[in-house]
Amino acid sequence: MKLCLIFYNSNDPQEAQAVVISQKFLRSGMIASAMGSVAGTFFLLLSMINIVQLKLGSWSCASAWPKIAIIPLIILVANGGIIFTSSVLYAALH
Repeated sequence: MKLCLIFYNSNDPQEAQAVVISQKFLRSGMIASAMGSVAGTFFLLLSMINIVQLKLGSWSCASAWPKIAIIPLIILVANGGIIFTSSVLYAALH
């Protein structure tokens, strides 16, 4: 995003890095990009749960195999999402 702004705002190729970019705009872009990544990861998790249900049986059935496959998946993806979100927020706010 920053490179695109530099190319868009710069007329002189020798002074391409002399472009003034708002830090508030860059931070909001980082946070919006992170929110999109988290939303995409959530929908990917939902699709993976559906695939597991197709292969091993429904989540609500008496079989334990779907639960054995889905619960660790949810825990791992949630932990990864928390770590990713906290690191992005730390990078954007500091």
